Amino acid sequence: MKPWIEGSGGGGSSAGVQSDGTSIAGIGTAGNKLRETTADFFASIGREDAVLAPIANKICLTGFVLERPLIFSNIWIDVRQHDTNPVDFGVYDVNGTLVADVGAAALSSNTVQALPVLNAPITLPPGRYMFAFTAENNTLQITETNAQFCWMFDGGTITSALGQLPATIAAQPILIRLIGANFCLG
Repeated sequence: MKPWIEGSGGGGSSAGVQSDGTSIAGIGTAGNKLRETTADFFASIGREDAVLAPIANKICLTGFVLERPLIFSNIWIDVRQHDTNPVDFGVYDVNGTLVADVGAAALSSNTVQALPVLNAPITLPPGRYMFAFTAENNTLQITETNAQFCWMFDGGTITSALGQLPATIAAQPILIRLIGANFCLG
């Protein structure tokens, strides 16, 4: 993955890094004139084709890739059928460790919702991740896309309990799919 960098281009430009062929001038530290920048928003949104509904106490996963660091405090979802029983949304790293979580809670309306992440803000380095959600029963529905590729998708083979995502799951193999949940991290 290529890092996003910025230099001293002025006017908010990221193109202000200069080089004479042997040295680099920019806004970083004395020994390193470049610095990696972070994003504050990531969207995995495609054409809305249908809804995803988790199987009770099973985890639905959608793989996504960050090409630069991301700092976020909310998980945004489009709820099509709310659930008054516990549901949970979060992000696992490629090794299956839960790195962001909103905690089990009921959803009270059918609308686009910004769910605050526990221990926010969360900073994720570039890499592969899995958006995850689970519910205690079969009521919850969020929008799905069949118009974008993801590095993996699992519709419910991993178990959860009481509408709460577990701290760890098994690492998942790469299996390119053309389906996944619509979500945003911001």
